[in-house]
Amino acid sequence: MNQNLNKSGEHENFEKMKWWCGTVVIGAVPLLIRFAFYFFSNFEIDILAIPEIVCFGFGIQISVIFSNIQAMQIKKNTTNYLLTTISVVFIIIFSIFYALSLIVPSPLNNFNSSLFLLIVCLISLFIGHVSVKNAIIDIIDDQEQSILEGKV
Repeated sequence: MNQNLNKSGEHENFEKMKWWCGTVVIGAVPLLIRFAFYFFSNFEIDILAIPEIVCFGFGIQISVIFSNIQAMQIKKNTTNYLLTTISVVFIIIFSIFYALSLIVPSPLNNFNSSLFLLIVCLISLFIGHVSVKNAIIDIIDDQEQSILEGKV
């Protein structure tokens, strides 16, 4: 039994690493490219821009919603519903700022708005990590239960 716990812990860590590499790192590529151009080129661009931050936030929250939907098919609990609702609220915030940046770019202070969105993204990333971790644990628990019951 202890060996199964060790394997489930390894599986959980592997799934979390997949989320970090597949969602967070890949989602941050536009931000990293912008930082590279800002620091290493002669182009005069802002270090932060709303579209890149919004895309990063969307990527995180869409993956969170997907993970929670998978987990809710296995185990219906209020935590997954709450975290999915929070993700929807983040998507609404990102959408509002993105729309404002397209409609009225001059009145919107680009740096302050981008900084605010970056802070929202970091909060979103923390909640996303917790949410995906909970979903992974629910899915792994269900798989282990199925194995113990001989369903697999």
